[in-house]
Amino acid sequence: MSDIWRQISAIASEQYGVVSLEQLLSVGFTRRMVEVAVPSGRLRRLHRGVFAVGHIPRDPRAPRLAATLAISAGAWVSNRSCAEHYRVLRKRSGPVHVTTPGSGGRRERSGIVVHRARLAEDERTTFEGVPCTTMSRTLLDLSAERPGELEKAIKAAGDRELLRVGECLALMERYRGRPGSPLLRRLLVGEEPLPDFTRSGLERRMYRLCRDAGLPVPDMTVDIPGVADMHECDCAWPRHRLIIECDSKWHDNPISAVDDAKKAQDLTLAGWRVERLRWAQIVLEPELCARTVAHLLAEQTRLMATAA
Repeated sequence: MSDIWRQISAIASEQYGVVSLEQLLSVGFTRRMVEVAVPSGRLRRLHRGVFAVGHIPRDPRAPRLAATLAISAGAWVSNRSCAEHYRVLRKRSGPVHVTTPGSGGRRERSGIVVHRARLAEDERTTFEGVPCTTMSRTLLDLSAERPGELEKAIKAAGDRELLRVGECLALMERYRGRPGSPLLRRLLVGEEPLPDFTRSGLERRMYRLCRDAGLPVPDMTVDIPGVADMHECDCAWPRHRLIIECDSKWHDNPISAVDDAKKAQDLTLAGWRVERLRWAQIVLEPELCARTVAHLLAEQTRLMATAA
């Protein structure tokens, strides 16, 4: 293998197997060499100016990155394609949606749907090596174009710790009157702005809170069988049959509230006591929270001794 093929293969290995014409030229290819490599199968044309090296990649991220490379003005995967990229909606066949700077609606080219919008810096990012809109901007776009899938996307974003309610509210304020915003607001937290605590961050605080108070430390993020299903629980004390769930911001939307209630019911039927502590209790009132946990542990110890 010649040096330029080694170089372009190295670039492709970092880009899910795809490269742009500009990248090929930058390592020493000529346009004639590219023209010869396509019929031979060493390069496979995906879009004008974008190629797969050696074979058509199977990774679903490859066509998304290829779509951004195909738009010379710069592009970010967006809309439903971005929801698929974040894995908050299932992948469907069809063109990749991207957003490019400008205005004037959308247009289609082979395998790509191009939306035009002026994305602020805090509305775009790179996720798993692919330029894309932020999760918050993606939900805003979905609320207008895919309202029927918005609930599912919000719940999945919460489960994957990608949901930022404060960012969503700020975007709705920035784009007042945008179609879909009332639905998005209703499915999130109404009018209440909430601080940006992640689930894992609250769990760590809860663990330290118990340790520092001299309480038995819980098993963290543990799978516990209910009567009907297996459930992932934030904090559990198996000897005391006590579970405490740490409610961060995405538990303030009605979608998660229904799931939380069903989960607690199933675990209660399996003989567990399930309690919830909100972020404000854990973060703002740690001493009171520690006393609450101590009381619950003592009460469970007494109840189990009585039952025995």
